[in-house]
Amino acid sequence: MALVDMRDMLSHAYEHGYAVAAFEVINVEVLAAVLSAAETCRAPVLLMVGNQDAGDGDLEMLMPAIEAAARRSPVPVSIQCGSVTSLEALRRAIALGCNGVAMPRKQGAFPAVVKSMREVVESARDCGVPVEGGWLSAAEGVLSGNEGPDESVWPTPAEAVALVQRTGLVVFSLDEPGSATKTRIDFPRLKILNAVLKMPLALYDASSLNEDQIRRVIFKGVAKIRVNVAINTIAKAVLTRLTANDGVSFWRAFRDEVSADAERNMRLYGSAGRAAEVLSRCKHWAVVQQVWLCTDEHLSEQAFTSLLSECRELAGNSPGVRGVFAGRTLTGQDKYRYCVVLRLSHPQVPMDAQQTQAAMAILRRSFNERCLAVGVQAFETVA
Repeated sequence: MALVDMRDMLSHAYEHGYAVAAFEVINVEVLAAVLSAAETCRAPVLLMVGNQDAGDGDLEMLMPAIEAAARRSPVPVSIQCGSVTSLEALRRAIALGCNGVAMPRKQGAFPAVVKSMREVVESARDCGVPVEGGWLSAAEGVLSGNEGPDESVWPTPAEAVALVQRTGLVVFSLDEPGSATKTRIDFPRLKILNAVLKMPLALYDASSLNEDQIRRVIFKGVAKIRVNVAINTIAKAVLTRLTANDGVSFWRAFRDEVSADAERNMRLYGSAGRAAEVLSRCKHWAVVQQVWLCTDEHLSEQAFTSLLSECRELAGNSPGVRGVFAGRTLTGQDKYRYCVVLRLSHPQVPMDAQQTQAAMAILRRSFNERCLAVGVQAFETVA
């Protein structure tokens, strides 16, 4: 199992002076290409998935493949959901299997920004999920190349420190998720931010930077760089080059091109050859199950269905709960005829997530003498 804690992965990169390449996965072809590149150069990798606030339905089908591939990968992998701005979007991202989230940079009055961000960060932290975010720190601020607002509204080092301290962010974004602006790095300010924050910094748009500039931003604290995979450009180049007689399918050639580009960036960022070291220093991301056994021999099917519905309504919508399932014995003669299984995203969910704690307390009272809940110590870790 190589799905690891994103916080540990990026902290290792920050402490050892390299950056983890982050790739937005839009289909299984890109997924296969990126993981192939990571395995070839033995590099940790961050897989990014769609915007949960937009209700991206494709993730319902894509995320099981991403999670399964990450868990069986021989190199360390983390899965981050981009641009989460609400508690509902956060709950859905965690339920789908993401173990990290990114919030877009916030604008507006500082107290209001802190309040809105802290709600999401605290809920994510209760589920063991690290959050990345920033405040007016994109191309109009630290990365300055276009006309923007007056510099007085840009985040000063003091404001950046205050934002991190009051919200609990673990990665500070220098630009906005999804941004595609031509950037010119303000290296003096970047140096100061790195000195005062002392935490991993993230860069979403490095497409206009040369190799020397990329090495300089990494030296000044950037531990995550999103790679802009030019899907359309690569696809057109492959279609132009291939002929009917090549004997190579389009998707095979496409994967090879994406993989080669991904490997080039991993080597440039200094993450190549770091896989074994990162695996030894990162916590593996474990999903747990809590099993409740119904002990009432006279519990009817209708009564159990009612209890199951209550479980799904209360626990199923709680942070960190990935699913609620039911089980029945085949013979109907066993002591425990029914069971309910709560699948949780992280072992600390039932201890730290207050909303989930409250829901589970209500359910315990509803089950009363009819169920025996397996204690926290008896959590079964599943791959």
